[in-house]
Amino acid sequence: MIKLSSVTTLVASALLAVVLLTACMTSEDKDLTPTMTTQGTTTAGGGGEGLTPVVTTQGTTTAGIEDEDLTPAVTTQGTTTVGIDADPTGNTATSLGAIDACVSVTTGQSFDIDVFVTDVRDLFGWDATLNYDGSVVHLVGTDAQLFQAANPGSQVVGFSPDSLPDTDGSSRLGVGEMAEASSDSGSGVLIRLTLRAAAPGTSRVSLTGLMLRDMQGNYISDANGDRFFDGSPSEAEIHVDEPCP
Repeated sequence: MIKLSSVTTLVASALLAVVLLTACMTSEDKDLTPTMTTQGTTTAGGGGEGLTPVVTTQGTTTAGIEDEDLTPAVTTQGTTTVGIDADPTGNTATSLGAIDACVSVTTGQSFDIDVFVTDVRDLFGWDATLNYDGSVVHLVGTDAQLFQAANPGSQVVGFSPDSLPDTDGSSRLGVGEMAEASSDSGSGVLIRLTLRAAAPGTSRVSLTGLMLRDMQGNYISDANGDRFFDGSPSEAEIHVDEPCP
């Protein structure tokens, strides 16, 4: 039989153990909540108090309140333009210098002008009619191995029904890509034309009937569906034995 004094002693010992265990617990241990992070993310607590779960994705950097104001950057391609640069100085196959609307030359002089394009996408071929004053200048040469020939593997050919030199004031121009996988985007020189000054005077040089096509045969910058380029190609003037205005 267990004596009453022994039971009292056991109960008192148990109560003492509970008191000691409670006294060993710190306030910090009571307030700790789990912190969750994923690989590559570092978190810094504040003494272990008031922590709430943090979840991030790998490779993403967060920076507090400023992240809430971030919006994605959106860029759009510029409008495609085509025109004539009367002085090709500064132009390369895939870049353009200043576009000049006039050049002054002397009788008998041979000189170059450029047909250029800006902000085109997936160009595969094009054609147009070059117009000029045949009594003032003559077309004596063409070079299409520029913008469309810049990509590795390109096979660019120029074609025209007119033989050179052309002196009647109108010449059909065309350039196509023979490599099926090659198309061109950006800005540069579509074709470089060599002219010869035949007599004093002023000749306006322009393009009409311009059509641009992509690799699928779709017409570029043709919103109205008539196959022709919707914009107005810029023109240039050739002044022979007289200054530009």
